Amino acid sequence: MDILFLILQIGSFILLAITFLLIVKQKKNISPTPIIPQTPAQTIIKNPDTTALNYKLQAYERLILFCERMYPPQLILKTYNANFSVKEMQAILNETIQKELEHNITQQIYVNHKVWKWMITVKDNHLFAINAIADGSKNLSPAMYVKKIIEYYDGNELREQHLLLLDAIQQEAKLILK
Repeated sequence: MDILFLILQIGSFILLAITFLLIVKQKKNISPTPIIPQTPAQTIIKNPDTTALNYKLQAYERLILFCERMYPPQLILKTYNANFSVKEMQAILNETIQKELEHNITQQIYVNHKVWKWMITVKDNHLFAINAIADGSKNLSPAMYVKKIIEYYDGNELREQHLLLLDAIQQEAKLILK
């Protein structure tokens, strides 16, 4: 019986050793580092000539859209409702501009810092004008409030700021393409 027990122990030891060696051999054939999907940032680092440029160009495209969508005379065309009061119209204009900013806030990562700051300044100037005109139009109809905004921007410094900002964004995008 002792011999049988000894043979079983030796057999178990040999079986365990063979299993261990097979496992070690398999691990050598498996890649030691797991394959992890790349994030967009890793892709940019590996392929800066194409991916980073695409992100930058898309960001400038988004800024052009943002600039056009926050321009009050354009915005009025999309939001005007004759049934709104001046306060409601003011609130809708303010809210729409803020939502556009929130939607485009991440674009600042990819664009020139000065262009982004200028974009924010122009946005703030639009909000100031919308609110100042509303404060002076409390007794007017919404149609007259809208008319005052459109007249205010016709030939005004804010229209010039808007056009200069669009031009600056276009110039930055052209620099990327060179």
